[in-house]
This record gives sequence, structure tokens and C-alpha cells, in this order.
Amino acid sequence: MGAATFLIPPGQTARAANPNLISFQGKVVNADGTNVNDGTYNFDFILYDDPTLGTPSDGVHDKWHELTKSVTVTAGVFQTQLGSATTLPDFNTLPTLYLAMRFNADAAGYMTPRVQLTSVPYALNSNELGGLTSTGFIQNGSTLQSASAFHISGDGKSDTSFTAPLLQSAAAAALTITGNAASTWSTSAGNLTIQAAGASTTLALDAGTATNGTVTVGATTASTLTLGNNGAAVSINSNATLNVGNNAVNKTINIGATGATANTTAINIGSSSGAVQTITVGSINTTSTTTIQGGTGATAIALTTG
Repeated sequence: MGAATFLIPPGQTARAANPNLISFQGKVVNADGTNVNDGTYNFDFILYDDPTLGTPSDGVHDKWHELTKSVTVTAGVFQTQLGSATTLPDFNTLPTLYLAMRFNADAAGYMTPRVQLTSVPYALNSNELGGLTSTGFIQNGSTLQSASAFHISGDGKSDTSFTAPLLQSAAAAALTITGNAASTWSTSAGNLTIQAAGASTTLALDAGTATNGTVTVGATTASTLTLGNNGAAVSINSNATLNVGNNAVNKTINIGATGATANTTAINIGSSSGAVQTITVGSINTTSTTTIQGGTGATAIALTTG
């Protein structure tokens, strides 16, 4: 058997729900150019990752094979589907492959040159989705990280009626968002709300447990920090320090400054029994002027010692 003509029609590999097969057609002739006799013959098909290197089942360059595959030949022409006997490899990880073929255990060996598998024109579109390559999409895997910048702007509608974007974990799983170096959550307009929504949930702002850290609210511009303005209790756990107005600019600390006049604001510092409490006001800078001032009448402040 001295010659072979290979014909590869446009049918290419189809993934996902489509058959993972490659249609292959060729023609085998005798050394004198005449067709081989009609019948069923054994064919060997091998996909190598190199145009010349590799041997059958070498575990290195042989990336897939169907050996001694029974194929019908009529008037020298045969047709088969590569992958019908052995599942084809992952073409995403093996972009360049070369097909070697041997007819009926021919003593002359495998026909040369090997045939490089190529794409039909429109199959090239499968490299992209909406003009983006795979690096432009979030990978769905716990060990995979995506290098692209992702912008989430709601439910993806083409008009302006966007709903709020939602990041949500499974019901019993934790949702963790981490960043390296400086990370910022911000909103250009409106409110940025971080909320523990359930009755038994806890919202914790923690600068870290392994080493000391700082949680800062309103570090660069005039900001308002509101704690417990809807009747919710606010507590600072042990070993924690709350610094209010400790930078080198003028500041005002308002406690119970707004609301109906009938409201009562209680400031309890070290109210538990059995402990000595120290309250220090304006002692860091000797040039500071510290004033503790109360109103008149029912709004007066009473300082009690003992």
C-alpha cells in the first residue's frame, strides 16, 4: 500500500452537549494507484503533539489513539469518527495535534507526513465569547483565580432598570472577600451599608486577630459615624480600643445631641462594680484647653465622684 489521500471535511470537534467526535475521511490505494479491494480493514489512528516525534503508546508524545479500529473501505474510500472508540483528549490543553495513520498493519509503517488538525474559519470564534477570551471571565473553581478586572452592575439588562448586584454564598457557608495591600469599598453616591440582617447575626469589623490592626472610619474627609441610632445596642469587646477624634484637627463629639427633648442619654463608663475606672481628658498636649460644659436647667451635666 503505497499512497493515501486524506480528506478532512468541516466537521470539527463539538464540546459540551454535542458529540465529542471528529469526522475523518480518506482514501487508500495500492502502490500502482489502484483502489484497494472493498472490505473491512484495521486502521491505527494516533494523535501526537509533535509532527515527527513519538511512538505509539509512548506516554509522552502519543496523546490519544485508537488502534486496530475496524473500518469499511469502499472504492478505496473510508470514513470514520475519531473518538467513537476512545474519548478524544482535551483540545483546550493540547492546541496543536498531528494525526498519524496506519492501514491494515502495513509493514511500511505509518503514513507520512502526519496531518495537523486545524480549525475551520468560524470555529475560531470559539476562542472568544462576546469578544473576550477566557481570562475575561470569572473561573468557577475554589483554586482558580482570575486576573481580569470585573465590573458587576446589576442584573445585566441592556436598559437602565438595573437591580442591585448580589454576592451570596450558600445558606450555611461563609462569604469571604479578601484583598491584598489597600482594599477599598466605596460608593460614588448614596449610602454604603454593611449590615448584619438577621436577628441573631453579628456584624464584626475586625482589623485582624494574628497581629494588632486598626479599623478606621472617616480617616481623610469629614464623616459621620453613627452607632446604634435605631435603638440597637453597641458594645466594644474586651481588649479593644475605640479612639474617637484622636487626630490633630479640631473635632466635635456629640452624644445624645439630637432627638426629642424627652429622650434621656446615659453615658456609663466603667459602671460595673469592683473596678477602678480612670477618665482622662486633654492630658496628652499640655497646651490643650479642655472644657466639660453642661447646659442649663434640665440639661445640666453633673459630675459625681466617689
